[in-house]
Amino acid sequence: KKVGRPIKVHVMNPKASPRKQLLGHMDMDTREWFDGILTAAARQVVKEPLEQHSWIVCDGDVDPEWIESLNSVLDDNRLLTLPSGERIQFGPNVNFVFEC
Repeated sequence: KKVGRPIKVHVMNPKASPRKQLLGHMDMDTREWFDGILTAAARQVVKEPLEQHSWIVCDGDVDPEWIESLNSVLDDNRLLTLPSGERIQFGPNVNFVFEC
């Protein structure tokens, strides 16, 4: 008998990449946005149906340099605002897990 529900897990080590590779960056010459590891995972999970549960796991020390960018994701808004002005809204089917 199965218990629970299947979960897609996206694991990354935030300390293994520079901030712009983790969170993405804007090319100031072309004004083009380039996703980072975390923003690419975010785009992927928000496209999933609500029945699909996903975890974004940041498996590494929490650093103020990048965690501040996730403040509004971790509060009731569950909203990631990119430097480009774009917003990514997370549903109740997405959870973030941090090493502590």
